[in-house]
Amino acid sequence: MLQKLNIKNYILLDEVELIFNANLNIITGETGAGKSILLGALSLILGKRADTSVLWNKDKKCVIEGSFKIENEKIESLYKLHELDAESPLILRREISTNNKSRAFVNDTPVNLSILKSFGDALINIHAQHDNRLIGSAQFQLEVLDALCGHQKELKALEKNYKEYQKLKTELQQLQVDEQNARKENDYLQYQFNELNELELSKGEQTNLEEELNLLTNAEQVKTLLSESGSMLSSADSGLLQQLYALQQKLSQLEKVSKNFGEIAERLNSCIIELEDVNNELENHQSETHFNAEKIEELNNRLSTIYSLLQKHGLQESDQLLYLSNELSQKLLSYSSIKDEINLKEAHLNKLHQSVLQNAKTISSNRQGKVDLFEQTVNKLLKLVALENAQIKVNVVADDANLNGKGIDQVETLFSSNLGSPFQQLQQIASGGELSRLMLCIKSLIADNDMLPTIVFDEIDTGISGETAIKVGNILADLAKNHQVIAITHLPQIAGKGDVQYHVYKEVSHERTFTRIKALDSDDRILEIARMLSGNQPSKMAMANAKELLSLN
Repeated sequence: MLQKLNIKNYILLDEVELIFNANLNIITGETGAGKSILLGALSLILGKRADTSVLWNKDKKCVIEGSFKIENEKIESLYKLHELDAESPLILRREISTNNKSRAFVNDTPVNLSILKSFGDALINIHAQHDNRLIGSAQFQLEVLDALCGHQKELKALEKNYKEYQKLKTELQQLQVDEQNARKENDYLQYQFNELNELELSKGEQTNLEEELNLLTNAEQVKTLLSESGSMLSSADSGLLQQLYALQQKLSQLEKVSKNFGEIAERLNSCIIELEDVNNELENHQSETHFNAEKIEELNNRLSTIYSLLQKHGLQESDQLLYLSNELSQKLLSYSSIKDEINLKEAHLNKLHQSVLQNAKTISSNRQGKVDLFEQTVNKLLKLVALENAQIKVNVVADDANLNGKGIDQVETLFSSNLGSPFQQLQQIASGGELSRLMLCIKSLIADNDMLPTIVFDEIDTGISGETAIKVGNILADLAKNHQVIAITHLPQIAGKGDVQYHVYKEVSHERTFTRIKALDSDDRILEIARMLSGNQPSKMAMANAKELLSLN
């Protein structure tokens, strides 16, 4: 609950400290006195944005600080989530400096505005006049049912799983786009790969073919050179080998004279063996070398195909075609892997969709189970706020096609203000006063399930008076038994229900206007409520009526 609120240098408030009661706190004052200023200041520590226009004194910073007593699981989880030290009391502070910079603090630790707002949302619920329009929104009506169900853990799990489902769906869609793009060029890639693959190139083939073609084209010249070379080695008259054989005989004779010539003889023998081998190879090449027109044509055709592909792909030699073939193969495999990945993701997505849908159906069943309680309790409460013949009717329509992070349900609350009147949409039929009282009934119903320690009502008394105001006051008083309630009101019947009362008024001093807030004691309350009944100069009857209203509390 909100224990204390300190406000410094905010609009018409120079400095004020408010101590709040744990139950029903009433704030009264003339129209324009500045009650909305108080709410504006409170909103700042709940995460609302602000600028230097809120500064009462433009030379000083504005400071709003709220002290809270907490017994709230949400707050404990927020401490852990944002890695903040838990302290008691919990203090939220907001500072607006003269240079238009805003700073937020949780227990004196600087935080960003979103973190401050997360704490504020868990501590206080403000119902302002314009919030009556929310009652007609499908989202608000869904939240009411969820509060009654108390299945927040299931909702969080659904939202988390649905986000994962959406992420996976997006990834699948991107893969499908990639697959479509790949498919467009796949046929051409496959054609290029098949063209290269059918050629069955081997490493270094172009060089080998060019050498073989050169040899065949010059076969006659080669054969002549081989013959002449062979003659120089093995001619019986003057061949090099014949001369070496003669030299071998002479060295053999020298070796008989002295063993010192043995090494030279061995070296010569090695040369003779090597030259004999060379001579044999020359003879083999000579016998194998022939002009072969068919083979030449075959080689020319093969090389022509290779040259054509090199030119087509802008390459220089055949080994680059081998590299290109491997590259095309990888691209084709990649395309195949995209299809495999799509199949896997589709299977995963379908499985996740079924899981999320089942979770949503369980939540939908929970909601359906609370419709009767919602209708019966609110209809009973409407009678207590002088809407004896008014009723609501809640329709929950589940449709698998509407699956989202909140489930599969569409909720619509219909309203009938008079006995026998048809049920219609709230915005079409309910008046401002009826909406205010209906909202009070609904918030009274869900307050315990919402786990909100503090509820603020800004002029919940719109459009009502007299006996109806007393009944609304009774609802507020009942609500305040288990929750801290702060109510801004113009009605004495509601003011009289408060456990404590603050009066907001304007004061002119040193040619400046100030908004002042005063805590009223018993006598002050009697006088203020009497003024609310009959004006600034209350009669004895008004004073007596004020005492009676307070005694009824």
